[in-house]
Amino acid sequence: MHQKSRIIDIHTHAFPDFLAEKAIIALEATSGDEKAHLNGTISDLLKSMDRAGIEISVICSIATAPKQVPSITQWSKEIASERIVPFPSIHPDYTDFRDEIARIKDLGIKGTKMHPQFLLLFQKEGWGFCSMSPRSGGSAPRHGGARQFGVSLP
Repeated sequence: MHQKSRIIDIHTHAFPDFLAEKAIIALEATSGDEKAHLNGTISDLLKSMDRAGIEISVICSIATAPKQVPSITQWSKEIASERIVPFPSIHPDYTDFRDEIARIKDLGIKGTKMHPQFLLLFQKEGWGFCSMSPRSGGSAPRHGGARQFGVSLP
């Protein structure tokens, strides 16, 4: 008996409805010739998934400023479903990162997104993931705590 394969898109982006248009315009402005194929909303992503036969999409959020972290985590909780698996983002300058990682785990969120283009992340032996903050110019073992909570770091 042949079992049907599940298709999972492991790296998608979407934004809250009020922010989607502005976010897409900003991303297109910095991505050269690359243009968005969707409008950046969850509803448009779900329609695209249906057309393509995709069962599950992982949404990889990007915190481009520390103040965005709590609202991205909250939005991630709100959009989580059987078909949408959100990975919120923790900015390297966010000072309460350990508490936020614990909150992410407590909310049942399966992982976080680290975005090297914005966060300049690298892995250092014995520290797990570390960040090099664009503003501070230094490095700190900011994200090593994620593993202790069992949160995935793709």
